[in-house]
Amino acid sequence: MAGLVAVGSREELKTNPGLAVGTLAVTAEHVANLVDTLLPKTRPVVPVHFSSADEHLRRIRELRQPSVIAVVSGSEAFLNVARSLLVPAVGRRHSLSVILLPAENASLSRSADLIFCDSIAKQAIRSHKAIEYRLIRPDALAYAASAMQSYQ
Repeated sequence: MAGLVAVGSREELKTNPGLAVGTLAVTAEHVANLVDTLLPKTRPVVPVHFSSADEHLRRIRELRQPSVIAVVSGSEAFLNVARSLLVPAVGRRHSLSVILLPAENASLSRSADLIFCDSIAKQAIRSHKAIEYRLIRPDALAYAASAMQSYQ
């Protein structure tokens, strides 16, 4: 039987403790202890670990000549975080282009030498130069899925 998936904030849990009844909270590792205090002890929080960007930064460092690097996503938050992580590696040698979907056309990234994108943008890009960044580590997703199965 499939369960209901809902998104909520810590503030909502604080103001409406009834939301915690029967809840299995999956949250970012760095705030798991804050969420844990809002839930019954019979339902521990499932912490989610984010993927590293080390591989992406390595690819930039390996570029032998000045290059255009594109970051493509439908999320402004993803683009802002990506920009802050990549700008030091891009430096003055390379050029960084940030493309927000659907407001901008994904085809704008085709001229880039290297394209970083999230899983949704990857579907729109269809380029061998596109390197997907998965926000949540695959092992963390598997753990969360297993926890959900255990609590059904």
